[in-house]
Amino acid sequence: MSTHVLDHIVHLTPPGTVEQASESFRKLGFEVIPGGTHADGRTYNALVSLSDGVYLELIAFVNSPADPTHRWGTSDPTGWVDYANLGLDRDVAGIVNRRGEKDGSGTKYNEGVDGGRETPQGKRLEWRVTTPAKGNGVGRLPFFCGDVTPREWRVPKAGSHSSTAKGVAYVKIFAQSTSEFETLTKQITTVLALPPSNEQLPEPIVSPSDSRVVSWPLTTPSPVEDLHPQLVLVLREDAPKSGIAEVGFWVDKNKGGIPESEYGKVVFVPVI
Repeated sequence: MSTHVLDHIVHLTPPGTVEQASESFRKLGFEVIPGGTHADGRTYNALVSLSDGVYLELIAFVNSPADPTHRWGTSDPTGWVDYANLGLDRDVAGIVNRRGEKDGSGTKYNEGVDGGRETPQGKRLEWRVTTPAKGNGVGRLPFFCGDVTPREWRVPKAGSHSSTAKGVAYVKIFAQSTSEFETLTKQITTVLALPPSNEQLPEPIVSPSDSRVVSWPLTTPSPVEDLHPQLVLVLREDAPKSGIAEVGFWVDKNKGGIPESEYGKVVFVPVI
């Protein structure tokens, strides 16, 4: 079973601020679609849907302070916080855990938990979320989202983005130490079942301050123009935190750059 299909990327802002985050992304050139409140009533969202089938989830807690028992309840609410791959098998935890036992990486996932939300139109969406076990860290390894109801119910039709964003170019993960970098390299390899690449990546995907870099190719639900995202792991000892740090998007060749963003770092990578 493939475990390297990128499903969505999670962007967290302070409680009650989905509307502000939505406006921030509109200013960056994204079309933002209203989402809804999750089944547990603790969080709500808005969505940015891309042509490659991946979407951005702009999420916030409904009430302040954030619930510390939630997966993202103790995370810094100022941008990218997590990312999900598509769970194509109900037993994705068992599949990955068996790989981790075989290769000795120590990778461990929890059994899946049912989730859902209601759309503004009243449609009930259901899915199953499978997360890394405690100690693997939020935003370092992907969680998995597998649909119970049809995926097209959960993922809106791609928007028309003035930024010309076509899809995800890369997801960048920071490690703050050599030992963390080496552990994550082994664990991500287990999760994706793909070997890491040491191929030199161009700017703006990497920068001179990135002392060590490895990457893995990802696929998307609806590939566009043979443009595929990469998962990029960077050793950055001066990083403010470990985990997902920035997201790059494929855009038209005259639209590249690093726009000023209020929350999570966004990079526009021109298609050559």
